[in-house]
Amino acid sequence: MKREVKFKRERRLMCLMGLEAIYPNLRLSIAALSQQGYPCLRRGLKIDRVNQIWSTDVTYIRLQASFIYLVKIINWHTYYVLSWRISS
Repeated sequence: MKREVKFKRERRLMCLMGLEAIYPNLRLSIAALSQQGYPCLRRGLKIDRVNQIWSTDVTYIRLQASFIYLVKIINWHTYYVLSWRISS
């Protein structure tokens, strides 16, 4: 028999057991006022051929005791991942 658990009860029980969900805090990606903004160099540029613009992205993935980093290079015309690596 499957029972539905209400959100408030789940939160109360997790608090009693000392458990916390792992997720980003609110306002995590809002820049500080002291950070300098950079102009977008591709503004007004029409992307109409392969290999015209590449970008890179670094993402960290949390494990139980540490982090691993995922780095990927993306082609903007096809949104194809050209290369990726995982590193500790």
